[in-house]
Amino acid sequence: MPSCAIPMPPILLIDMEIGKHSSNIVSLGAYYDDEHSFEGQSIHELVQLWMKTSPKYISGHNFIQHDKTYLEQSTFNALMHRLRIIDTLYYFSMQLFPNFSTALKTLTYRFENVVS
Repeated sequence: MPSCAIPMPPILLIDMEIGKHSSNIVSLGAYYDDEHSFEGQSIHELVQLWMKTSPKYISGHNFIQHDKTYLEQSTFNALMHRLRIIDTLYYFSMQLFPNFSTALKTLTYRFENVVS
């Protein structure tokens, strides 16, 4: 039977959790494929993962307004500018609520982090 697998584009998926009362990274996770991923707090590990995989895209939920602002202050900033960003918050929100497209562009999202 032929394979129906669709090849995954070179996307590095990232998720960050920031301390509630600080700007410290509490948790950082990144996934490229089953052999290239990590979970921890180290920007250095994120840079190493990027160097091993050479992704063309970086993606995350609310990436532009959250994760990107913290990564811009790190050594990952120079690498991030080489990548195209896919923010799933905007994309999926537009798919779920197409009638609110104008409102979604101007919404400010506030996250109450349970981590102190």
